[in-house]
Amino acid sequence: MGKGRDVDMKNKIEKIRLEKHIGALLAFRDYVDDLFEEINRLDANVIELDFEGVEFMSRSFAHEYLMRKSKSEKDIYEKNKCPSIQKMLSVVERSFKNPRKIRVTPTPHPIKIA
Repeated sequence: MGKGRDVDMKNKIEKIRLEKHIGALLAFRDYVDDLFEEINRLDANVIELDFEGVEFMSRSFAHEYLMRKSKSEKDIYEKNKCPSIQKMLSVVERSFKNPRKIRVTPTPHPIKIA
């Protein structure tokens, strides 16, 4: 069994403690790649990510995590999220639903750059 993991063989639920698997600071997109490599290797179809002890999640980590989670064939859910982690995930989820659209309008005449 891998670092930071428990398996419930009866229900085929794999539990991953992120603090032990990655650390208390979820700062980089690359960490998500490592996490999903591990998740995809597992036989279980249900993955429980335990956020106990995780103190920080960057927006880039949250974005990559939610993108990969939405594309995963496994049922992934989180538990023990502190308020700041929950807030970050909620903010990023909302940005998926309501992406900002930037409208660019051409100027009527060329702009000279010196």
